[in-house]
Parts: sequence; structure tokens; C-alpha cells
Amino acid sequence: MPIIWQPAMSVGAKAIDDEHKYLFALVNCVELALKTGEKASISLFLDQLIDYCQEHFSHEEKLQLSIRYPYYAENKRQHIEILENLQELRQRIEASVEKLAVGAEIDDYTPEQGASTEPPEQIDIDAATIRDISELLRQWILEHVLVIDRKMHPFLTRLGEGKLKQYL
Repeated sequence: MPIIWQPAMSVGAKAIDDEHKYLFALVNCVELALKTGEKASISLFLDQLIDYCQEHFSHEEKLQLSIRYPYYAENKRQHIEILENLQELRQRIEASVEKLAVGAEIDDYTPEQGASTEPPEQIDIDAATIRDISELLRQWILEHVLVIDRKMHPFLTRLGEGKLKQYL
């Protein structure tokens, strides 16, 4: 089931809320790609998620420093931890893909006469790996938005959307 944005998740800044919505969409895409087993899609969406997290975290941190946000250090630590976890996820998925692709090449994949000798582009990632990765993605994205970033709401609301634009 995809993660759906809810108005109660707002941090009080449209630009940051829009970025959170896009992060949700990327997490949903990674989960779907894992379930379909398409190697290219898994790599593409996971790389996009990591790249966008870096961009989003940079925006948040710049905003927080600009408004002298008292929980900046806590948020920065979590950003670093999330990026480390995403890199570990990428390595875990790549290792799983390589293991399965090599296994398919050696044990399971026998092309028909005249067919390519390349292994299939679709792989089966075991259900436990998909579940673990989905749980980790959901846990950090929801904790990031609902717990850590929601603390910004009173600070950003007091500042007002008009003044926020100068910081974003």
C-alpha cells in the first residue's frame, strides 16, 4: 500500500511540504520497483531517492539555519543517518541483484537457441528483503516527516509563508 500525503503532515511551508510529497512518491516507486523485480527500475528509483534526499535535506538545513531553528543539530544528525541507511540499502539491493543475477546466469538461465546469453532484466528479490527494505524506507520517511520535521511547524507558521519564500 503506498504512502499517501495527509494535510496533517504539513510542516507549515508549502515548498518543504511539496518536497515531502515527492519523497513519498519516490519511496512508493522504490517499493513498486522492488516488487516487480526490474533491475533498471530498482536502480533508477533508488538513485533518484538518494539524490533527492540530499537536495531536500540541504533545503531544510538552509531554512533551519536561516530561522535559527533550535532543533537543527538533531535534524542534521538524522539526515546524515538517513543518507547512510539509504547507501546501505543500495549496497544490500545491489548485492541481492548481483547474487540473483549470477545465480540465474549459472544455474537457472539457459537461453533458447539464437537468444541472447544475457540473464533476464527481471529478477526475483526474496520477499524478506523486499519487506525489510520497505519497512526501513517507511519508518524513516514517516519518522522524518511526522516526528522530526513536524517540530518546525510552529516556527514556520509564526514566520508566515511570505517571509519563508526569502529563505527557500
